[in-house]
Amino acid sequence: MFLKTNQQKLISRVFAKEYLSKLRNSTVKELVRRGAFRNPLETTYHFDLIPTSMINVENIVSDHKKIVKKLDFVFRNDVKRNAVLSHKLALENEVKRRKDEEIKKQLEKEKLKELKKQRIEEQIRLKKEQERLSLKKEIYSELLKACELVDEPYQEGFDVFGSMQINKKYGTIFF
Repeated sequence: MFLKTNQQKLISRVFAKEYLSKLRNSTVKELVRRGAFRNPLETTYHFDLIPTSMINVENIVSDHKKIVKKLDFVFRNDVKRNAVLSHKLALENEVKRRKDEEIKKQLEKEKLKELKKQRIEEQIRLKKEQERLSLKKEIYSELLKACELVDEPYQEGFDVFGSMQINKKYGTIFF
């Protein structure tokens, strides 16, 4: 039996050499490269683990894309809302500033009118005062022309404040 096995081995080697001699030297390498001879662990890795991992990664990436889109939508809306609010506030501030300027101009106009009115009133008052003084001078001059001055002798007496007046000469105007 041992002899038979050795004979079989020898015959199979000779047959293989004869058969393989017709093939190229790199045939085994080419078959390995094409996947004819694969490691079962590698086969499991390529056909089970990688596709399952790939599906999981694709699902995670898809979920992340959805989250990013939602966040982007929220932030864009928030930015738009803030821009609209800031624009609205800027417009309101501009309207308020213009109204304040208008009110300020109107107050200045009224103040100028009041000052002008006061100047005119002051001019009128000064004119009347001048007229009054000129009339007063004219009346005094007319009175002096129409009157005569009489001297009285010295008199003793009291003045309005109660002090004694001695040896003073008083002039009197008679009409």
